[in-house]
This record gives sequence, structure tokens and C-alpha cells, in this order.
Amino acid sequence: MADRISDSRARLAGALGPLLPPGRVSQYVPKQVVSPTIWIERHSWSTSNVNGASVIALSWRIVAATDSDDDQAVLDEMSSLIYDAAVRARFRPLFADFTSIDIGGVNTTALVVTVEENIAYATLCFPPQATPKKELQPA
Repeated sequence: MADRISDSRARLAGALGPLLPPGRVSQYVPKQVVSPTIWIERHSWSTSNVNGASVIALSWRIVAATDSDDDQAVLDEMSSLIYDAAVRARFRPLFADFTSIDIGGVNTTALVVTVEENIAYATLCFPPQATPKKELQPA
């Protein structure tokens, strides 16, 4: 990956992947929502100062969705699993909130968990790789 945002999203998706059966966890908003499911929405970031160092606080919204309010126990468990997975992947869970999602059909209940990680302030793109130096040939 060429930038810290894509790297962060991929690491977060990798941590969330094992929480549901294959195909139910997406790095991006899925084209089709199949319950239950988890996806990572768009990021946001802000700059701050931590212990005298300039950092970027990169935040992600993680959506865990189910078909109806009857699945409250499923969302409770998913909330705990998402929290633990985020912590293990070096993200800091900030808060969670329940919402209803209109996907053009079935009423979908969702838990939205916001997590963040502090990354280097200097740039969001990794510096270019140094080109190898040619070995000096004896004259």
C-alpha cells in the first residue's frame, strides 16, 4: 500500500474479518447488505499534539448491521467482538451508537462503532523507497 489511510483500513478489515462468516465483512460499504454484516465506512482525521509530537488521529466508522430489532442480542455480541478486535489491531475504540439504516427494503438495525489510531503527522503517504546504490567497481 502506498498510503497510511489504505494501510489502516486494510489492517482494521483484517482484524474484523474473523468475526463473521466469509463474505460478511467488507473493507467498504457493500453493494448488497446480507444480515448480519460488518463494513468500514469512510474515514475522518484531525491533527493534534500527543506528548509534544504532532500526530493525525485517523478515525473509522464500523457498521454492524442486522435485519431487525429482534437481533439485539446479536448486536450486543458484535459490539463486544468489534471492540476487542479493534484493540488487538492497535485502534482505540471511542464510542458506539445504534441507528436504523434504510437499505430500500427490510428495516435494518445497526451499531456504529467509531475507532481511531494516531499516525505520523509528517505525511499520509509513505515516503518513496530509496534506490539501491551501485557498488563501486575497483579501477
